[in-house]
Amino acid sequence: MPKKELTDDFVVSDYGNWNVASDYSRLKIMKHLYFADEYETIATFGFTDFEEELNFNGNADFLRIRGFKRLLKTLSLIISNSKFAVKGTPRIDLENYDKELRQYGKVINLLFKYKLNQRTKIKELVIIKDKYDQALDRVLEIKSLINEPLNKYDLIFTHKDEFDPKKFKEAIKKGLVEIG
Repeated sequence: MPKKELTDDFVVSDYGNWNVASDYSRLKIMKHLYFADEYETIATFGFTDFEEELNFNGNADFLRIRGFKRLLKTLSLIISNSKFAVKGTPRIDLENYDKELRQYGKVINLLFKYKLNQRTKIKELVIIKDKYDQALDRVLEIKSLINEPLNKYDLIFTHKDEFDPKKFKEAIKKGLVEIG
């Protein structure tokens, strides 16, 4: 095993080969999966915090659109940060999901309109509910589908055989008997 040298927060082996897989996954994939959940909540309700929503006295549609835009970008980031590790049909699926997400980004202006508030004389953004809900539902479906290839290629959970202590104990006994 190569000698390792501790340098600040990372480990460098004698061969100069850094294994940053867990850090990469945590920062470039898992962090964005978490943000995607937060942006989903904002795109749905306009807020991540229920108390904040209850205290808000206005139109949350602007916030919902901002959450939707961030959700689109975050899902695209997840795809671009992970497709290098995905092969075959699942990679093509990820690329197609990304194309679809980018299309939604281009037509997001069709999901809302501006309406003049007669009382305040201020233009307000108002979501076109049926179009917005349909688009959000599809984007959330894509969000869910993205997890499948990520998991299949061990970018979320690593697939390991379950540890069976009885089998392990038997293997040790067998090894000792064969030695003796």
